[in-house]
Amino acid sequence: MASGGSKAGSGRGRRVIIVLALLTAFGSVVAFVAPRLVPSARVAARAQEALAAATGAEVTVGSASLTLFGGPGLRLRETRLVAASGSTAMFAELELSLAVAPLLRRELVVDRVAAHGPSAQAMWRGLPVDLADFELETGRLRLRLPREGDTAAMVAPAAAEGPLSRLPAGLAASFSLKAARVAWSSFALETLTAEGNIEEGRISFENLDAGCGGGRLKASAVITPVAGATGALTGNLVLEAVDAAALLGAWAPAVASQMDVKLNGDADVGMPLGGDGGLDALTAAAHLTTGEGLLRAGPWLGDVGPYLGDRQDLVDIRIATSRLAVRLEDGRCLVDTLVITGPDTDWDLAGTLGLGGVHGSTAAMDIAVHIKLPPGFTPNLGSMSFFAEAMRDRERRINLDLRLTGPVDGPDVTLDLAAMSRRARR
Repeated sequence: MASGGSKAGSGRGRRVIIVLALLTAFGSVVAFVAPRLVPSARVAARAQEALAAATGAEVTVGSASLTLFGGPGLRLRETRLVAASGSTAMFAELELSLAVAPLLRRELVVDRVAAHGPSAQAMWRGLPVDLADFELETGRLRLRLPREGDTAAMVAPAAAEGPLSRLPAGLAASFSLKAARVAWSSFALETLTAEGNIEEGRISFENLDAGCGGGRLKASAVITPVAGATGALTGNLVLEAVDAAALLGAWAPAVASQMDVKLNGDADVGMPLGGDGGLDALTAAAHLTTGEGLLRAGPWLGDVGPYLGDRQDLVDIRIATSRLAVRLEDGRCLVDTLVITGPDTDWDLAGTLGLGGVHGSTAAMDIAVHIKLPPGFTPNLGSMSFFAEAMRDRERRINLDLRLTGPVDGPDVTLDLAAMSRRARR
């Protein structure tokens, strides 16, 4: 009896193996033959229509083919999207694979979307954002399919055109992005990598890392929907030896052009993504430090030239170290603390700077300055020279207090006699 049972079990095992082999062979034949039963031109036309309906863009698809391995899917080549706003994207190849079982629950689950292309461009604040040589991949993209007539379920909550206005309600996905270069105005990121997710109408960016101004920029950010707007961005930046001019050139060119220094530190930032308010809408709080560098203060301190005699070089501030606590709000830079130590002079500044940015906002300043001059050096203050001598400290360095007011590229520089009198009394 045992021998008969063993033979029966062995027979069932062989039948299972034969069935699995037949199913595998059949699946292979279907996977190989089925995509060829549907003309690629028809697939490309249908994919083109679907992408146009989903994105609102003008879409052209070079070629398309169906795939079955790993789940039913689609492969598009030489795809181009052109939005009404002027944004464009070129995909050399775009692959999409679906999970079948969730469709029975009226849920669309895309196991994977992978795309790479030579270029993409979007418009932001009237200027193009250019991506070069990029790769985008999403995983487990989920979307609850509406029932017949339930079109509202497919509409995102944002009321204006923008990065969130085309997102279907209920969309969820994770994604990763790589790009050789991302550039907006004079601001550029190199070898960018980022991860993130989309959920409940929010786009979250995590672990963003990129080269910037010869250093590294790391960030996390969230784009959230805002009623009547295209969304709002909040995030945190970490700077590691980032060139100040490269970082600030697009935002505050009048300031950035005078800076030759590397920045380290972190900043919290926030801004709406719609409208044309320029820097008036940007908020930030930053704590930064620098190493050695140069601040070309000649355009700001031109009026002090007659007082410097044979030390005209002092208008360019050589920096050994510096630290900065600053806030940006209402189109102004509020300098809470700027302390600079150098081989020639030491500086302590506080006040406000108007940021002359990409939309031409007024660049003006009102800055209180305390400066320690080199040991033994006496500025040419005419009849006020005796007063300057009274401000010489134990290191034989004269302490001056100045006030800088007016345009950033040419402010008025005056002695702050009241501040100097208070310092003399102390």
